[in-house]
Amino acid sequence: MRNSILALLLALAAAPALAADAVPIKIPASEAAQHVNQTATVTGVLTNVHMTGGKSFLWDIGGTYPDNPFTVYVAKKDTDVVPNVTPLIGKTLSVTGQIKLYQGKPEIAVSDPKQVQVAQ
Repeated sequence: MRNSILALLLALAAAPALAADAVPIKIPASEAAQHVNQTATVTGVLTNVHMTGGKSFLWDIGGTYPDNPFTVYVAKKDTDVVPNVTPLIGKTLSVTGQIKLYQGKPEIAVSDPKQVQVAQ
C-alpha cells in the first residue's frame, strides 16, 4: 500500500514537468480564437506589418486588419531582439506562444526570434 501511494505521489509530482515539455498544438490562424489561453503554433500568411504609435509592431496573419483572424504583437522592448519581418510579407509563418485575446482578437506576443519560423 505504501509503495502504491509513493508511486502515485511521484507520478503527480512529475506531471507538471511532463506538461511543460509537451509539444504545442499546431493550428491555422483561422482557428486561433478557439484556443485562447493555450500554447500553440499558429500558421498563416503574413499579410502586413505595421508599427504602433508606441513603437511596438503588429503583424497581420491571414488577412489585413481588421479582417485578419490572428495578430502577432512585438513589444517595443523586444524590437531589438525580434527581427523585422516586413521582407517576409506573403510568406507563411509559424508562430509559437500562448494565445491571448486583445480587444476580442487572438494574438501571440513574440519576445524571442525562436518563436517564429518561416513555414516550409
